[in-house]
Amino acid sequence: MADTRYMDSIIRYIFSRPLLTALLVGTSIHLFNQLNLYLASGVLHFRQWQNGIFNHTAYTLIDVLIPFFVPWMVASFGCYLSRFRQQQVMNMFPDSNPDIVMSLDNSGVVQYVNKSCETILKQLGIDRTDAARLLPEHFHTSAHTDRDGHNPATESIRHGQQIFHFRLMRSNQHTLVIGHDISDLYAQHNRLEGVVQQFHNMTEYMDRTLESYDPLHFDADEYDQLIIEKLFSKKAIATNNNPEHVFLLDWKKSKPGGYLYSISNDTVYRREYIELEDDVNRYAIMSGEEEVVFINWEDDADNLQDFQERFHPQVRRHIGIIERYTTYRSGDVAIIAFYRGRRLDHYDAMILKALATFSQSLHRIAEENRETERAFLYTVDALARAAEANDEDTGAHIVRINEYARILAEEMGMDEHFVNVIHYSAQMHDVGKVHVSAEILKKPGKLTDEEFSKMKAHPAYGARILGDSPRLAMAREIALYHHEKYTGKGYPHGLAGDAIPLSARIVALADVYDALRQGRVYKPAFSHEKTVHIITEGDGRTLPDDFDPEVLAAFRRTEKELDHIFHHYV
Repeated sequence: MADTRYMDSIIRYIFSRPLLTALLVGTSIHLFNQLNLYLASGVLHFRQWQNGIFNHTAYTLIDVLIPFFVPWMVASFGCYLSRFRQQQVMNMFPDSNPDIVMSLDNSGVVQYVNKSCETILKQLGIDRTDAARLLPEHFHTSAHTDRDGHNPATESIRHGQQIFHFRLMRSNQHTLVIGHDISDLYAQHNRLEGVVQQFHNMTEYMDRTLESYDPLHFDADEYDQLIIEKLFSKKAIATNNNPEHVFLLDWKKSKPGGYLYSISNDTVYRREYIELEDDVNRYAIMSGEEEVVFINWEDDADNLQDFQERFHPQVRRHIGIIERYTTYRSGDVAIIAFYRGRRLDHYDAMILKALATFSQSLHRIAEENRETERAFLYTVDALARAAEANDEDTGAHIVRINEYARILAEEMGMDEHFVNVIHYSAQMHDVGKVHVSAEILKKPGKLTDEEFSKMKAHPAYGARILGDSPRLAMAREIALYHHEKYTGKGYPHGLAGDAIPLSARIVALADVYDALRQGRVYKPAFSHEKTVHIITEGDGRTLPDDFDPEVLAAFRRTEKELDHIFHHYV
């Protein structure tokens, strides 16, 4: 089979070249003719024929050339008919066809290329006679197995920045190659893959975020920064299609405003907070209210300078010259991304719309958390005020206790979470007094043993009221233990030293300070100086040893701040 193809290829090669055909066929005719004369008439006649060559030169030349001329004419006419037939085939592919059309003989020699192919060859610096270089290596021979063209060979090849896809169909007479410049298609495919990867990164990040969701530590701005990094940093996805800056506007603020994020190769930096003035409608970020938009300045402005007027001055100051942007508003969140260089397309808009939608979800969660936290703190405050209803104290007492506890905790170097929690939990220290009668709470004289026993029960009542809620765990331990003394002489359990929770040790001193500063029916209000002296030096009833030494040291350093708080909330 292979030998037959090889011989067929040789024969086709010979007969496609008229001069070679004439040389081989004419020589063969002369050889066979002379051999026939020699065999038929012997050497004598052969010698007479040789002598005749010299006696009749013109006749002899005609006799010699005709065996060459006739095959040449036949071969030339055959080639002409073949090219005419090929041209008829090519007429189905006019020169205006944007596809690359190329015809090769079965030995791989290019017979025809259309104008589109010629243009590509010029661009790549390939000579027309060497047009087969445009094809993938060995592509022509790869179609030998299918001579009917039912399953044409297809393959792609890159030439510089261009990528071509070729389809080869072979017949008995010639090979037809049709090609397409798929550079744009390939770029779009890569863009789509990048978009899919970015969506994957974003959804994966959101899944992890919600799995570890903590309503007490949910910062929407922090999550915005992280999700922008997951979408656009080269650390997350290696592409040159990412924006350089993203501005995220939150409409829930008292004035519309938001953070500007700058994107480097590996990191997203949160820049300053930008607050927009009232006439925000004139800025580009408002153009995506109904649908996501992407704008290239060449398509939408007379010049680049006029284009800059669409952006807030503070945004321009950080970004510089703005060439392109895409923007979208989802609920109370509007996002605008700024690009340089390449033109934007609908893929950029699609990614930004997804980012705005995700960000809106994050901000909605954060806002609901804030609402829940406000409701929680209001409930805590209401409960604390209810506990003070039958006491001589006004609502200012519980506010001051919160502030004292915050100052002391900060001075002792406690972390932010501890400070925040004790700041709202300290006011719950006497919530158990709702179970103590008003007669006992407001009695002007000394309590009897029975009355004092009932009074000492209020820490346990308070712990029972606050229950086992994790949000109220510190408030519960403050309510239960704030009358314990560091020496172990307090109540209700007589705990000593570090066995008393730190929050209760802090509030114990804060409560004593505020009680000494206030006037009672059984005692006058003491000055700040006298109160500090009693706490730090003792007066017989109150001793310095009653307090945690570290808390007492913090009190010494901050006593002037506590005095300021007392006068501010008196």
